[in-house]
Amino acid sequence: MGIKRNTLTGITGLVVLISTMKFTGYFEGEKNYVYLDQTGKTTWCNGVTNNTLGKKIIVGKTYFSKEECAILLKEELIKHNEPFETLTFNLTPPAHIGFLDFNYNTGAMQNKNGIYQTLKSGDVTAACNKILDYRFITVRDVKLDCSVKENKCNGIWTRRYYENQVCLNKITVDEFLQKVYKLPKGGSIK
Repeated sequence: MGIKRNTLTGITGLVVLISTMKFTGYFEGEKNYVYLDQTGKTTWCNGVTNNTLGKKIIVGKTYFSKEECAILLKEELIKHNEPFETLTFNLTPPAHIGFLDFNYNTGAMQNKNGIYQTLKSGDVTAACNKILDYRFITVRDVKLDCSVKENKCNGIWTRRYYENQVCLNKITVDEFLQKVYKLPKGGSIK
C-alpha cells in the first residue's frame, strides 16, 4: 500500500478536522434527537445517518447527548475522508475542508466517480468548481434546483457556494463563520 496522504492526524490533519467540524456544524446544526431531513432520511445530531453507537433509532424519541453527537460527527468525517487518503498529492487545508464537508453532506466522493475523478487527475480548481453542480435534491420524485429560491431548498445552494469558496481559498472557515454569525473580527463563537 502506498503512502497515505490527507489524513486527519498530525497538526495539519487536526486543523482540517476541527475546521470542518465547525463548518459542517454550522450547516447541519445540532439536533440531539432523531428526525427526518428535507429528503425524508432518518437523521440525528449534525446530519448523522449512520448509527455506530448501537442505539435504537426512533424518530422523535431517540436522544443523543452533546458528547455523543461530537463523537459521531468526528467518526463520520474520518469515514468520509477516506477517498482523499488515496490521492497521490496533498490537498491544501482549504481544499481539504471544502471537499470533506461536501463529501460528508453528499457522499458523492465515496464511490470515487465524477468529481472525485477530476480531483484525482490533479485539477483541484475544476473539482472545487464542480461542487456547484451538486445543487439539486429530489423530493417526492421531483428534482429541484436549490439555486432557485422558489424551490425552498436554498440552504443546499448556500452550502455548495461556501464549500466552493472555502475550497478555492477565497474565504476561510473563520471568515465564513464571522460572516454568518455577524461577529466582529476576532469575535468568538460560543
